[in-house]
Parts: sequence; structure tokens; C-alpha cells
Amino acid sequence: MKIMSKKANKFFKTSLLLSLLSLIGCLDPIELKIPEGFDETLVIQGALTKGSPSSIELTVTRLFDFTVESLTRVNVSEVILSDGEGNSVEIDRVGTGLYRTIFDESHPIEIEFNKSYKIDLRTFDGRSYASSLEPLLPVPKVDSLSIQGVEKEIVFADGETTRVDSLVRLAVHTPLEVAGSEERIGLKWDLRRVYRVTDTPIEVGVESKTCYLTEDIDITSVKVFDASDLRVNRLEDYEVFDQAFNFTMGEGLYFELIQSSLSPTAFEYFDQVGQLLDREGNMFEAPAGKLVTNFVNTEDASEEVFGYFYATTTDTARVYVSPEFANSPRSFCPPPSGLVRMDGSCAAPTCCDCLSFENSTTIRPSFWVE
Repeated sequence: MKIMSKKANKFFKTSLLLSLLSLIGCLDPIELKIPEGFDETLVIQGALTKGSPSSIELTVTRLFDFTVESLTRVNVSEVILSDGEGNSVEIDRVGTGLYRTIFDESHPIEIEFNKSYKIDLRTFDGRSYASSLEPLLPVPKVDSLSIQGVEKEIVFADGETTRVDSLVRLAVHTPLEVAGSEERIGLKWDLRRVYRVTDTPIEVGVESKTCYLTEDIDITSVKVFDASDLRVNRLEDYEVFDQAFNFTMGEGLYFELIQSSLSPTAFEYFDQVGQLLDREGNMFEAPAGKLVTNFVNTEDASEEVFGYFYATTTDTARVYVSPEFANSPRSFCPPPSGLVRMDGSCAAPTCCDCLSFENSTTIRPSFWVE
């Protein structure tokens, strides 16, 4: 068995953390080197989600040398999803190192509760990897989300300077058990916001329009909850997120919470990743031990591989934040610094054309009720 040095072990945990964050935004270069012999190590991350329709998405990334330029995904020769009962399907490559399939009746595999699924992956240089079988578990239905206005003291980096911010606090109300099931599972929460923006075009004769913008929020935090060893059977008013009153609420905003089910080992993986993301101080302040993975090189079990594949289902809950609740903040557009630069160009693309935002639409969402 290959024994890793403490230095290499720290490297792997940091690499996986930065690999996760590379999907979120830019990172400043950190001048560290890959330990010799580990530059081909892979991080494989994927989720099979039961829904209407069901889908799977998986990414493959090579461990990197801590520079922005090296945060690249890598292609593999094939990715196969199977259910352990002889049914399998190849997952489509939709981008560099990105694999995704949306399932319909034409696919030779059904995505069902009480079944388990696994990934088999083969690289172009002949290496083969497989995950363990992951059970597809139902998720408790969220009863509701609630919001509360609070005041919070913010302490600056100098430890002395403070200010008091007005915040909206988001809380979830949910059972921890699924009707008809005796198994208590882990929960994972992802957050989005959908807010309304009316643009102010700078072109003569172009009329303004109203868009609905959707974006992920709190992306540098992993929110999980272990319901397996609690005596209570539900969560009431469980706080999940704070946001300062700001321009995203100027024309109304919806918070969305996506609640996912996790198997015990999937919970352990996300719990460890969450501890890394929530760390304070030095990046290498672990948690102790190696991060959980359910992948293995099928021909060389001593080879290191990182990441996790899991199966899940989700439930989505929403709550509306009115401008009046948020103390009537200014609207997103026009920006206070002005919309037109001295050379006549647009200083805020979303305000000149709200459809230029990556995930926006002029179609009012069906859930948008004020």
C-alpha cells in the first residue's frame, strides 16, 4: 500500500478544495508544487438526480499546481452509469471534462428509488476507475422557508472596527423523515436567488424591459445536516443563510432552497468538504485524515483518486422578499455611479440589457406571486 507523507496528504486536501472552488470563481495563484508522482491524480465529482426529468452530471479534473492557469478539466475516453443489475448507459460529453445526460424513455436504464447506481470511467491512457454503488434515497418535503429581519454586528479584519448591518435571515422548516421510510438520511442544502431587474438602455429608441435573474448564492459554503442520530423528527426555524438588504431586493426577490438526500457516506464526504471550506486560519488546518472518496482504480487500488459520486433526489422551497420588507433599497438599475462612461460605452451591461446576464429571462416565473 502506498503511504502518503503528511505534506502530500495536505496537498491532496487543498487540491480538492481548490478544485471545488474553481467551479465557483477565480482564485489567486499560490506557488506550491505537486509532490512528485502525483501529477496525474484525478478528482471525479458527479451526481445522479432523480426528477422530471432525471439527469446526471460529472466533472473530471486533474490535480494541479495551485495556479489559475492549471485549473482545467480533462477529458476521458468514456463514462458509464450502471445500476448494478446489468443496465448501463454511456454519459455524453458536453464540454472539456464535463459529462451530462438527461434521461428519457429511450435510455436503457431507469432512475428509481431503492436502487443503487455507480460510475465506471476510463481514461485515454488506459486507466480504469469505478465508484461504489450509491443508493438513491427519497428526500423529505420542505414545509416552508421563512424570513426575518435582523441586525448583526460586523467585525472587520483589524478586529476593532465594527458596523451594524440590516439583514434578512432565511430559515427552513422541514421534517427529517420521509413518510413510509424508517431510514434517517443526511440532507444537503443549496441556495439560489431570483430577482427582478428593469434595465435602462442607453441606445436611443430602445425601450426598457424587465428581466428575472437567477444566480447561486453562498457558493463557498457546503450546508449539510445529519438527521440519523437525532431524537427530534423535524427542524423548525433552522437558520441557513443571512443576506444584507441590498439592490437585489429593490424590485423583489425570491430565495430558493434545494433540499437533497445524502447516503451516510455521501454525507461524510460533503461534511468533510464543508469543514475545509469553513476553516479559519491556515489552509492546511484539515479536518484530520484523508477525505472520503468512493472511487478506486480498478486495476491498481493503491493509486490515489479523489472526489465522490452520489445519487439523490431534491425538493425545492421558495420565499418572497418584498422591497418594503427590505427597507426599500435602491433598484439595481441605474447604478449609482452612472450608466454611461465618458467614452459613451455602457458601464453596467446588465442595466443596459438585462438579458446580457448569464441566467436571465423576460418571462415571469410561474412561482412569482407578490
